[in-house]
Amino acid sequence: MCEIWREIPGFEGFYQISSERRVKSVERDVIQKSGRTFHCKEKIRKQSIMKTGYYGVTLRKPGILKLCTIHKLFGDAFPELIQGEWFPGAEIDHINGIKTDNRPENLRWVSHKGNMNNENTKDKMSSSMKGRPAPNRKWVIKLSKNNEILHFYPSIMQAGKENGINYKNIHSAINGVGRHKSAGGYKWVYSD
Repeated sequence: MCEIWREIPGFEGFYQISSERRVKSVERDVIQKSGRTFHCKEKIRKQSIMKTGYYGVTLRKPGILKLCTIHKLFGDAFPELIQGEWFPGAEIDHINGIKTDNRPENLRWVSHKGNMNNENTKDKMSSSMKGRPAPNRKWVIKLSKNNEILHFYPSIMQAGKENGINYKNIHSAINGVGRHKSAGGYKWVYSD
């Protein structure tokens, strides 16, 4: 099937989402506060895993900055590709309980109660509450300056606690944000 692009409701003229669940900014001219105009090229937006475990993307337009989940954007733009019939108050359920699996065959329209009663989701929630790692948690590796593995941690928070480092600095070092290439004198990476 050929990839189809549609406008994202509420962000028409700014962003589009495709039938393959990719999000892009639309090519356009933008007028800055200073009155200068610059040309924005079309660009595929990077998706990241949110604290909730879902893939998300940040969308902007004048006066609005919004973090949106990919499955909700996809449902708004392609409701006919999601299993079942849309109805007022409908939510999108991940049938297999894997929050990052946004394939149309894994998404269905349900009520809030139906979403909360998905057996796959309930099993994952209860297992994570029994001290097992949550399904979306990424292990973190502490590396020396020479890239030697020093230690594994089940989360950024745990790594921060055990090393006396703010977890936000570790997150910035992993993602290469700003001037942070390391945190606490160490390199940090996610385990695959």
